[in-house]
Amino acid sequence: ELEAQRLSAEVASLREAVEQPKSQAQSRGMEAPSLAAGEFAAENSDGWDFDFSEDQNDKPEARQSSEIKRLKADLAVAAGRLAHAEIELKAERVVHGDGVANALRAEVTSLSQALTRERQDREREAESLRQLVQEAKDSARRASSGLEDT
Repeated sequence: ELEAQRLSAEVASLREAVEQPKSQAQSRGMEAPSLAAGEFAAENSDGWDFDFSEDQNDKPEARQSSEIKRLKADLAVAAGRLAHAEIELKAERVVHGDGVANALRAEVTSLSQALTRERQDREREAESLRQLVQEAKDSARRASSGLEDT
């Protein structure tokens, strides 16, 4: 649960970091480029097919764009971690929930009753065997006393 909170805070800070460069660019009167260099060339194809992408890396806007991409990637990773932590938390809650505890209590009660029945059956069987042994002894005594009388 603590990890889920930590990941939520990390996701929120990354979202702020992604939104911050956009708002700064807009406040300075610059619009974030809506088309990549290749898309711009295809859109405005007037015969020039020169790629300026290497030169763009020196511009602050290009650096901000790469920073935004990096932050978006970090945000995606953090969001994935958060989703994973939430799934783990739900699984933990299911495992440690009331339904599971009630099911375990019912199983323990059932096993306890079964053990009690088995013990009672074993005691009855032992008593029955004691009676049979006693009857056999009595029979043997009578038989031996009958032989002595003759």
